[in-house]
Amino acid sequence: MSLQHRSELKRNSGHGAALERLERRLVKAWEAEDGYLIEQLAGMIYDRLVRSEPTQASVVLEQNARRLAQAGKPAEAAELAIRLVRHWREIETRPFDLDRLQQIVLNPLQSQSGVEAARARAMVLEAALAWCRAASVAGTEPPKSQYALLDALVDAYVLCAEWPRAQYQVLCRGGPAERDLAFLDEQLGPHLGNEVERMLARTRFVLFYSLVGNHDAAQALAAAIQEKHPSAPLTNLTSFFVQVLDQSRNADANKRRALRSLVDELRRVYRWAFTLDPELSTLVDDILKARNM
Repeated sequence: MSLQHRSELKRNSGHGAALERLERRLVKAWEAEDGYLIEQLAGMIYDRLVRSEPTQASVVLEQNARRLAQAGKPAEAAELAIRLVRHWREIETRPFDLDRLQQIVLNPLQSQSGVEAARARAMVLEAALAWCRAASVAGTEPPKSQYALLDALVDAYVLCAEWPRAQYQVLCRGGPAERDLAFLDEQLGPHLGNEVERMLARTRFVLFYSLVGNHDAAQALAAAIQEKHPSAPLTNLTSFFVQVLDQSRNADANKRRALRSLVDELRRVYRWAFTLDPELSTLVDDILKARNM
């Protein structure tokens, strides 16, 4: 932060003298290209300004986050950007503004390669997603920017090889099926050992959708799997299971018992799959319990 940005109140007080010292140290840190020290000093200046001059405090974070991102210091840029997002969300209560966040830090980080930049981008995107969700009106369709954030976050997690987190965000995105299958086949798939493991992953996705009550997404993904991988192991199991769950909706007790027997038979036929991946059994049990089956 340059000296010209400080108010006269800060200049003429002991508080202002301390602020000047921090600013001079920040200038030297930039001369030394010490990313960690820049981040720490910018944060300290922000802390001194935020109560009396919140807008100016946010400028400190914004300017230094941008410069750090452009200087190829992604981790430090991310830390300041996360504080900036929190400031906008909690102190200034701004409407969600993805474009501005992209200009400040996300686009510069996107242009950098490597795991560190991807991890930094994921950290900022996580904070942005929380802001976006907090700013959304309950009971309304999420804004398009939220889907863009989820897509970007999935890509960042993939670059970091953070597969559980990537899968979780894909499930949060909730489709469309073509995009889910593209993630499973083109991003996650190459990191799995063989086609059986890839099919187990696809099946787990369908079951997860069923478990959280997103039956439309489960049906759509099962249909996409059937179309693209008709002869793959477990494709028929996935399709049959989704059909059974569809029939169980609004079914009476007798029909639910009959459908439960069919599920048990499917589990016997595909015992090898449930043996290879015990999580399948857990998912099926949880789904049946949720459906009173």
